[in-house]
Amino acid sequence: MMRAPVVVAIGLSVAVSSAVVALHVYRLMKQLQACQDALEKKESARMEERVGRTAVEKELRAILEAKLDVSAGYYVQPIATVQSCFAQCLGTPRQGLLAPLTRGRVLCHRNISPDTLDGLSDFSHVWITFVFHANTNGKNARAHDGLLRRPSSKTSHTFRAKISPPMLKRRMGIFATRTPHRPNPIGITLAKIEQVDMAAKSIWVSGLDLVEGTPVLDLKPYVPMYDSLPYSKVPTWIQQTVHSQSVVRFDEGKQDAMRQCCAAHSVHYQHEPDVMMAAIAQVLAVDVRSQMQTTKMQGKMNLLVFDNVHVKYTVEADNSLCVHDIHAALTPSSSFTSGVGPL
Repeated sequence: MMRAPVVVAIGLSVAVSSAVVALHVYRLMKQLQACQDALEKKESARMEERVGRTAVEKELRAILEAKLDVSAGYYVQPIATVQSCFAQCLGTPRQGLLAPLTRGRVLCHRNISPDTLDGLSDFSHVWITFVFHANTNGKNARAHDGLLRRPSSKTSHTFRAKISPPMLKRRMGIFATRTPHRPNPIGITLAKIEQVDMAAKSIWVSGLDLVEGTPVLDLKPYVPMYDSLPYSKVPTWIQQTVHSQSVVRFDEGKQDAMRQCCAAHSVHYQHEPDVMMAAIAQVLAVDVRSQMQTTKMQGKMNLLVFDNVHVKYTVEADNSLCVHDIHAALTPSSSFTSGVGPL
């Protein structure tokens, strides 16, 4: 007689449990649906934002292209500036590796992340793409202005097709030379990496042939497997210029005074006066001027501005050079005022 109520109670319990489970499942389904709806809304909003951003970017690009007229050229911005031991173009070697003791620093601009330099210290050398910002050739400046006009323009200018390299007695096409006066005043140089300071966003280099303030467009690591061609062909006149160096000596009676001046006023060779004097000798030995210009310099006191000093020297009758005096420059270079330290 007691079995019927027990069965009924069990049935009610099962029914209640089923109802609770069903309610819980229903609530979970509602929550899942709400999450899916929210996700779809976010995805839709993101797609709308992406489409809108793309449209704005296209519009801005069209505006910039209209202003810059990219059909006639492209616009690039420097990523860094060079702080160099050379304050002037005069005296700067034609290739930095010919004067390996020359020094400088490549300082990246504010908009360049320090992470861009991560890994560069694993390489020994770096390619520096730069602008010949100190060009003073008026005709080439007018020609460069002409490049901004359309080719069909009657007022467009052209560049001088040939130049006379300093060590050659005949003219060569500008694309067969390293002249800085080019249709686009862009150059490349190879420098040795001495130190990479990511915190300061700077690269200390040696074997540098760039002047103070040179704008840098790009940096690339030197990879010998790609960049070195041991069986490449080079004209004889280039080989002759590489091996053509003058003998340089310092006035024996003034060497101590010169050394003291270098130690006291140097920017890039602090506490290394002997290295600085050796660098000066390297720079003078590979002077880029022609034989005619060198002959005209004989019997005169000539000046080289190097680091933060002035170097006075003469060209002897046998074309050797003698350094007579080194004294502090009257106007410190910008590297000095910005607190550049030694390598």
